[in-house]
Amino acid sequence: MDLSPCADLLEQLDGMGAAVLVDGVDPNHRDYRLTANESFNTPFIVEVPTTIDTNGYILTGSKTTAVQVIAPGTLSIIGRGTILSRAASGVEVQPNGILRVEDPDVSIKGTTYGLEVASGADVKLSAGLYQGLPAAIKVADDDFAALLEPGYAYFNEDGQLIPLADMATAKTVRVGQCTDHSDKSYSHDPGTTTHTWTCDACGITESKPCTFDFQQDGTGTCVCGNGVKIVVDESDLTDLVYDGTILCSNEQSEQDALERIFACYSDTLPKDFPGRNVAPSDVIELYEDDGRAYFYCDAGGFVRVKFSPMLAKPLNGTV
Repeated sequence: MDLSPCADLLEQLDGMGAAVLVDGVDPNHRDYRLTANESFNTPFIVEVPTTIDTNGYILTGSKTTAVQVIAPGTLSIIGRGTILSRAASGVEVQPNGILRVEDPDVSIKGTTYGLEVASGADVKLSAGLYQGLPAAIKVADDDFAALLEPGYAYFNEDGQLIPLADMATAKTVRVGQCTDHSDKSYSHDPGTTTHTWTCDACGITESKPCTFDFQQDGTGTCVCGNGVKIVVDESDLTDLVYDGTILCSNEQSEQDALERIFACYSDTLPKDFPGRNVAPSDVIELYEDDGRAYFYCDAGGFVRVKFSPMLAKPLNGTV
């Protein structure tokens, strides 16, 4: 008869002399709280719902993985201490094993990986420090996004976001809340004027109205790739409301001149100005000795358009 499993179990139980088994209200849940540093030669096996409170101490696997979660085990790690392996991964979660880390003071370290996650494991991280020599975390299929709680991301020692594409080689990783969502991917929502952005770091998504940067030809493009083109119906541009003069230097660009016009006729109007404030859908004409140019006033600025002044009607019978 092979008694080695029994011997391993006895060795593990004997090593728990510096840990306290806490009686909880749930008889099916185990709570272990370290009261001193602990070292094991075999993995600390989690196969039932368990909470390990490191309590500021170190739980060490001296010859193998420190903690191993096997189905149907569920592990939650808390405390200001460390789970460390001197020969393998700090924590290994096997298929159908479950791990939750929500305490920011938890530290998991290994000589191979801090955390090793097999295919089919259920791991959700919203906190913790992870360190390993080839990498801090290893996960099947390199699906690092699947390990994060919504709204959380991976950061390096300097607090900078670690792109998911770089996680396979990141040796020190801290999990924390993603707040700035600086790296985004955009997709247009078909049939709408909205788009959805996805944070590449934490996976959060949000829908926003499209905004457009317009070119001189009247075409506008949103960051999501959605495009529009302003087409002016010249038959609707029928009222010349005012004809005045603003002197501009030769060094000023067309856009500078248009901004000056907008500033003069948007809030406080000239006393002899009979019309209204310059508003979106108006057309402004700029002319010099060598030609004329027409600009459509859009909410985002001015866009050059083709326009025939012959279609404009005189104001009060005069031009």
